[in-house]
Amino acid sequence: MLAISFRVPCQEKLSETDISPIEGGEGRIILNDGDELKGMIHYIQGQNIVSYDSGDVSNSRSMGSRNVVGFEFFDERLEKQRFFFALPYESGVPSFFEMIKDFGDFAILYRTDPPTTEIRQNYNSVSGMSVPAGSVVRLSHTKTIYFMDSNGIIKPYIQSIDIEIDNGLFERGRSKNQIVGKDIMQDYIKEPWYSKLVAYAQENDLKFKVKDDFLKILDYYEFLIKK
Repeated sequence: MLAISFRVPCQEKLSETDISPIEGGEGRIILNDGDELKGMIHYIQGQNIVSYDSGDVSNSRSMGSRNVVGFEFFDERLEKQRFFFALPYESGVPSFFEMIKDFGDFAILYRTDPPTTEIRQNYNSVSGMSVPAGSVVRLSHTKTIYFMDSNGIIKPYIQSIDIEIDNGLFERGRSKNQIVGKDIMQDYIKEPWYSKLVAYAQENDLKFKVKDDFLKILDYYEFLIKK
C-alpha cells in the first residue's frame, strides 16, 4: 500500500497493556535518501524521533520524522515485527504512525501523542484570604486509531485518553474511550461486510470504541474477506 521497501502484513492483537513508553529491538530505518540503517532501534511513544545504534558509538544517531520514511524492529516482548511510517498529518509535518493492519485498499494506523501536563494551584480560604494549599498535577496521554485510504488520507476513528491526577496526597487515574470518526468505518468497509461485523460484535460483546475489541472485529473482517 505504501511506496516503501517493506511490505506490512496484517498485525495480530496489540494490547495497550503490552506496550511500554520506550520500545525497540533489532531492526532497520529507511531514510529519505533511500539509505538503510540496520542495528538496535529505539523509539519513545509520542515522540517523532527514532534512534539507531549499530554497536559502534561513533555511528549511533537519532533522526526526526522529517528525515525518515519508516522503520521496523522485532519486539521481543510481543514476539512480532512492528512497522512505523513517517506520514504527513494535519500540519503537514510528518509524524510516526504504527501500521497495525494493511488491507490493501485501506490501512489501520495507531499513534500516541506527546503527553500533556497541566499544573493547577489549589487555595484554601483562611480569615477571608486565599492561601496556597498545594498543587494538582494532571497528566494526559492521548492514543488514536486511524483509517488511511489508498491516497494517504488519514482520518481518526477511535481515541483513548488516559488521565493521571496527583494532588500530593494520592493519585488517581481514569480512561475515556470514544469514537471520534462516526460513520468513517462504513466508508471503508461496505455492505454486507459492515453489518456482519456489527452482528459479530454484538454476539461476542465487543465494543468498536475499545481498541482490543476493535482489533478482534477487524480480525473477523480479515477472515470474512479471505473465505
